[in-house]
Amino acid sequence: MKCLISSLLLLILLQYSGTASAQTPTPVPTSQDTAVITIPNNAAVSPQAMGQWLKKNTPNDYEAVKALYHWIGHHITYDVVMMTSRTDVYKDTLEAAVRTLTSRKAICQGYCSLFYEVCKQASIPLHLVSGYVYINGQLALDGGHSWLGIKLNNKWHIIDPTWGTGSVDDNNKFAFGFNWDNFLISPDKAIFTHVPFDPVYQYLTHPVKPAELRDQTWSEASKRSAINFEDSLLVFSKQNMLQSYTGRLQRLEKYGIINQLQREQAQYLRQSMPYAAYASDSISGITGKYRALVDRSNKLVSNLNAYSAYVNGGMKPAKSDKEILDWLTNLNKEAKDIHAAVSPMNFMSAEMQTNKNDFVNRMKSMISSLENSQKSMSDFLTKRKLVQR
Repeated sequence: MKCLISSLLLLILLQYSGTASAQTPTPVPTSQDTAVITIPNNAAVSPQAMGQWLKKNTPNDYEAVKALYHWIGHHITYDVVMMTSRTDVYKDTLEAAVRTLTSRKAICQGYCSLFYEVCKQASIPLHLVSGYVYINGQLALDGGHSWLGIKLNNKWHIIDPTWGTGSVDDNNKFAFGFNWDNFLISPDKAIFTHVPFDPVYQYLTHPVKPAELRDQTWSEASKRSAINFEDSLLVFSKQNMLQSYTGRLQRLEKYGIINQLQREQAQYLRQSMPYAAYASDSISGITGKYRALVDRSNKLVSNLNAYSAYVNGGMKPAKSDKEILDWLTNLNKEAKDIHAAVSPMNFMSAEMQTNKNDFVNRMKSMISSLENSQKSMSDFLTKRKLVQR
């Protein structure tokens, strides 16, 4: 089935690392076990309601995801119009999930976002993965695809709720055709149809290169050193957005870019680095701290302008010498405090780092100007006293 990948999945490989559900141990999953717990209509009103219902009414994560896969496969129609028009794509996973549940139609992102958000509410950890697919041994270049990765009973599996629902024919007509074939696919089988842009999400100790899939030389992968992808996934979960994007691009390039979808993904990641850097700064809290210092500096400028207006107005109403000098001292102290706080800040965003450096230089100039004003005012007040005597 065709599927358009928008910035929602091109940019972000979402991970939910919630606490494992406090349910009974997960049995060994099998797609032949088709006895399913039915999600009632009054629970299928929001991702939160569905997730909470599954958490309360299923004995383990396996039964929960099986019930969800079955429900989606019988209730969500593939949105051929969105797929063919390549417009009106989703903003983020929650918006995609809500729209999918409300309209009962979606493209692959909607299917997977609904699955992802419901599982998030049910405290079931999983990954939402983007990549491309092979259909009948042929690379599908008319659009990327998305699916889910989940670990059950210490084994990794692929779930594709889109392909589990039905299919779109050559005339772009969708027909329901629920199947269990795309539920809990083992990674060593899934790799022949579902190829993630990031090779780590193959969930294989010997990831296969795109060229090896194309040339059917899969055995070459086993000749390379094994990787501990679980350790890598743990590291990824702690990375900021810029680190994540940088790593994904490096791995994409390392394993080989051989088709247009990969090239588009790589280009998108490169173009998104400034945004990723800015977002990482925001999430870390440094952007908020910087803005607070800018606000303080704006108030400082207002107070400095008030001081200048007072001096230029003939220093009326009259203030004592101590009040005037204290005014300048406090202005200078505030300027130095702001300068000391902003100077050590280091931003991932090049634009923010440039802004910060300019800010530091402005504060230096202000401090120098205030120190000169302090000296000049002190000299003036001393001379005025002598004249008054």
